[in-house]
Amino acid sequence: MVHSQVVVRGFLMHTVFGTSLLNLYAKLRKSESSIKVFNTMPELNDVSWNAMISGFTYNGLHLQAFNCFIDMIEAGVTLSSSTFVTVSKAVGLLGDLNKCHEVHRYATRWGLDSNTFVGTALIDMYSEVWFTSCLVNTPWNAIITGYSQSSSHLEALELFKKMRQNDVKPDVYTFCCVLNSIAALKCLKSLRETHGLALKYGFDVKAISALNALADAYAKCESLEAVEKCTACGGLCLLEHGHQIHGLICKASLDTETCVESALIDMYAKCGNPMGAKNIFERISNPDVVSWTAIISTYAQHGLVEDALQLFKKMVYHRGMVEDGLKIFHQMEDTYGVVPEMQHYACVVDLLGRVGHLDEAVEFIDRMPIEPNEMIWQTLLGACRIHGNAELGKSVAQNILSTRPQYPSTYVLLSNTYIESGLYEDDLV
Repeated sequence: MVHSQVVVRGFLMHTVFGTSLLNLYAKLRKSESSIKVFNTMPELNDVSWNAMISGFTYNGLHLQAFNCFIDMIEAGVTLSSSTFVTVSKAVGLLGDLNKCHEVHRYATRWGLDSNTFVGTALIDMYSEVWFTSCLVNTPWNAIITGYSQSSSHLEALELFKKMRQNDVKPDVYTFCCVLNSIAALKCLKSLRETHGLALKYGFDVKAISALNALADAYAKCESLEAVEKCTACGGLCLLEHGHQIHGLICKASLDTETCVESALIDMYAKCGNPMGAKNIFERISNPDVVSWTAIISTYAQHGLVEDALQLFKKMVYHRGMVEDGLKIFHQMEDTYGVVPEMQHYACVVDLLGRVGHLDEAVEFIDRMPIEPNEMIWQTLLGACRIHGNAELGKSVAQNILSTRPQYPSTYVLLSNTYIESGLYEDDLV
């Protein structure tokens, strides 16, 4: 119906409409209709050719896709990165190494082999051909082992999946390799599925050498399971259940793992128990930015803005986390709906000033949505004294004195800045 209307109304004369029809028939898996439309189009551009190659590839007609690519070259049409990305996929699935080399040569000739997308497509193309040849000539276990030992754990699991799809029964060695990859990824869902498959294939896990691999995998995934349970309790606000989970975590000696500690803080926060979150945080010997963010978020969620601010200061002062501090500052409003006030802006200026990022501090002040007050400028002036920047200090002092000329601390700070910089007080103002 649509095709007939396009023809009747003369839209097929327009390359755009013709190309749209090509894409439509390709998605409907009607390759013959695509070919008819393609052959009747009065004008063909690179987009039309690419659509045809893509359609053949989509429908599994990989040889036709390659032949169309050759026809496109012979027709003198400009080749684009999209052309090579599409035809590389087709040739890779075709499994013909000679045709892979041919596509690669054309990509080099057109100067597109250094293109990021084309380069990636060429690598995938050769990898697919290598993979296909390996399936014919090499035992499955050898390839899975290679992936696992080279830390290509996702590829190992994907190959394990393809192995089952090809009705190849895995053995004990297969499961050992797969379990090692799962343990490295800490993927609890995959671990449970693989454990079930081992039982389904008739392996008595207690009697096979996979026992150690299975135990190791579960041990490495236990912390993830604990995090999932904490997240569930927090999401449902089940404080009593949360206490029980916390007890089990301590019993399993998982309460010292950083990811579990942060999950417990978040759980208590969502269950309306900020003190519980605080107790967890205070027991962490060396909190990372995730733990800091979790406890600061806890206070922010419960309206304890001053406490959150004090913790924020403590974090950035003691750890020098400039980027993390700025990230949390922006999260105040974007994530938690807490509109920053003057003291929060002063805290960021102080953070930047303490580590010597004075230019960034000035830029931050210039971008403030509210007019900076004396507290902001005094904070920056203090940083100028610490880092001996008398020139900026003088400019900052003038800002303060223009509105509060009798502000004594300004003169004291500026005087100290000049003295510590080796300059004379006569040059102050």
